[in-house]
Amino acid sequence: NDANKALANLIASNPEKMGDLGYVIPVTKQGKFNPVKEGYSVLRYYENGVEKRVGLKDEVSAYWNTQDPLIKQGVAHWIRIGMGGFILRPMATGINISFAFANLPRDIQHVLTFTDNYSKFLPVALVQLGFDYKNIISDAVRRTGQYEDSIREGGTRFYQARKKQLEDKGLYGRETELEKGVDAAYNVLGYINETSEVITRLAVRRRHLTKLKKQYVEDNGLENESEISADVLKELGKKATHKAREYMDFSQGGVLSKSVDNFIPYFNAGMQAFRVAANYIKENPKTFLFKGVQVMAMAGGLTSYNLTWYEEDEDGNIFIDYDKISPYIKRNNFIILLPFTRKNKLGEIERMHLKIPKVQSIRFLTNFSEQLTERVVRKK
Repeated sequence: NDANKALANLIASNPEKMGDLGYVIPVTKQGKFNPVKEGYSVLRYYENGVEKRVGLKDEVSAYWNTQDPLIKQGVAHWIRIGMGGFILRPMATGINISFAFANLPRDIQHVLTFTDNYSKFLPVALVQLGFDYKNIISDAVRRTGQYEDSIREGGTRFYQARKKQLEDKGLYGRETELEKGVDAAYNVLGYINETSEVITRLAVRRRHLTKLKKQYVEDNGLENESEISADVLKELGKKATHKAREYMDFSQGGVLSKSVDNFIPYFNAGMQAFRVAANYIKENPKTFLFKGVQVMAMAGGLTSYNLTWYEEDEDGNIFIDYDKISPYIKRNNFIILLPFTRKNKLGEIERMHLKIPKVQSIRFLTNFSEQLTERVVRKK
């Protein structure tokens, strides 16, 4: 993005001399980009979180973009529509309110397990994260303060709830009626889902910025943070935003994964989560082992608790409530049985339970621990 922005600024600053390279693509009164001229290719970049475009001559673009995508953007756009991805994406994230409730616990698990932003002791780390949530929640909801700072530092380009909307919107300078309808739904319903992604990134940003300020004060012999200059604060803020973006950067990904993403929605997002987890395990094997043991202990403890809930019929037969939950749900969620019952759709009495979605990267740990705990407890 920085390289594209620098080239765009160069072209915009002297259009007469730089006209042989390209031109700034204007925006219409309706806020849509004009179609790119024949013989030019679109170069996108973001400034203060807002997408901008420059038309580069094809011969220049061929050298600037050293690697062509497997599927050109225009073709990819229509593939998404033809294969239902254009509808599936907003239904899965952007306008699906349940996304927020599933995404937030996964983000928390991912940040605490596969980053070094918080304590290695997961209960302590959870408290620290909660404290950061408390300090950023107002700015995240109102889109002010720390949120605006993150926008200026490039922190708003990588949210699942909005990413494909921004990529698809107004392709070729026009929108279909379907796109307009989806955009309207995004703007209303997508706010909650985007907020669920914003708050964790702002929390991580705040935690890292606090560390950077403290370190700068110590290294430069200052008395307190108020003595840090505005220019230095700006640079520290950029570093903190980069750190927050680093744990899940949806702009990254190889040519293959981004191409497959056109057929399988959010394939690239899953690959990025796996990439971050794999890199963390490789670079911090001992720390991950320590965290992994804690994750397994928690999963095993929950399973042991859930197995204490059972029903007994008139003949003395015991039915464990945990067994009534499908294996698929248990594999993909942390289950917490509650001391309440209800009638299901079949009129049968079942115990109520909470489901907390598991982040995919730790399921191999939790599932192993849960199965081992079941075997041990059932033998007693």
